[in-house]
Amino acid sequence: MQLRLDDGPVLRRRVRTIAVANGAYLGGGMWIAPKAEVNDGLFEVVTIGDVSRWLGIRSLPMLYRGTHGRLAQVEFGTARRVEIDSEEPIGVEADGELAGNTPAVFEMVPAALQVIDWRPSGILTRDARVSE
Repeated sequence: MQLRLDDGPVLRRRVRTIAVANGAYLGGGMWIAPKAEVNDGLFEVVTIGDVSRWLGIRSLPMLYRGTHGRLAQVEFGTARRVEIDSEEPIGVEADGELAGNTPAVFEMVPAALQVIDWRPSGILTRDARVSE
């Protein structure tokens, strides 16, 4: 795989997984990017090297504890723009859904997401009815 963070050099790695994360968790509570902050304007990029299946299975609990960074095969980085490419097309998932194939570019766009405040506004009550 080829990986480029911002305008840095192209890094060539044999990897099992590359995670480009804005938040710290993925897939049912895996703490994949322990240092990720949703409001810092940066992706946390996690690469898990070419580990054996045995090591992958044995170290799975570390992903849930966020301690997988202790493994020599795990590297972390941060970037506003991430480019990923491979010799053969590889599936790219976004939030658990297949979004396409490599090559892929992820770019942080500040303030691009509008979030609705989840706190109750007090406009509706339990007895509120929809009138037709």
